[in-house]
Amino acid sequence: LWGLEGLRSAVAALDGVDLPFDTEYEPILCRCFGVAEETVRQILAYHARERQTLQILVFIALVMGLAVAAAAYKFIQTRVVQPVLQLADMGRRFAAGELDARVNYSARDEIGDLVDTLNHTADSTQNLIQRISHNEQQLEETEQKFRSLVEESLAGVYLIQEDGLIEYVNPRMAAIFGYSQADLLDQ
Repeated sequence: LWGLEGLRSAVAALDGVDLPFDTEYEPILCRCFGVAEETVRQILAYHARERQTLQILVFIALVMGLAVAAAAYKFIQTRVVQPVLQLADMGRRFAAGELDARVNYSARDEIGDLVDTLNHTADSTQNLIQRISHNEQQLEETEQKFRSLVEESLAGVYLIQEDGLIEYVNPRMAAIFGYSQADLLDQ
């Protein structure tokens, strides 16, 4: 790297004096300097290999970090984002009258519990709405039968409100009093 003259210059610069090297010590100094130079080369080569190893390790860590990030993204997408989007879609469809809207997701976690609860609630609501609709239909049929019975009855029938005014009079009752049905209402 430096050579013998470089060594002499370095020593002279340190002391500020030009030191005469004895030719008897020159081979020893050269050998020592050669060993030192070889040691420095070995250290530099070792450092270069370690630097390359470190670069490889950093690259491997980066690749592994990206792989973990991709796996975490996929997990979150599959286990959180998609089920939540499905729940929101189910809610919109159910509110729009699509009573059989459900979320198809099964997991033993909080979102799975939420999906199960909302699907069960939708089932209960759908059953309740169907029962109410059926009861309304039966009530309308019963009301129609009652109305036909009262309208066609031979007996006079009337309904009085709490304030004492006549709310309903069937045709027979109006005929008994000699008035029209409209004349007797609210009297």
